[in-house]
Amino acid sequence: MKWFDLVLSAYHVVKEQSNSYLQNKTKGASSAFFITGTSEKLELCLSSIRETCNIVEMVRSGIIGLSRSEKTVK
Repeated sequence: MKWFDLVLSAYHVVKEQSNSYLQNKTKGASSAFFITGTSEKLELCLSSIRETCNIVEMVRSGIIGLSRSEKTVK
């Protein structure tokens, strides 16, 4: 099973109905998330975040490794 890290920044969207059409209005505050999990779990999490937020930026990484001289840390 492969694990991924996901960092995203999102802002909350307030849906308001006025004059018989739906408008999206944004609140001033944005939120930052750091989530770790399998690809399937991250996609489920993203789909529920997208219901109430607009995602501004998203960074995904695979398995992260560090190398120092002859040793490799994963």
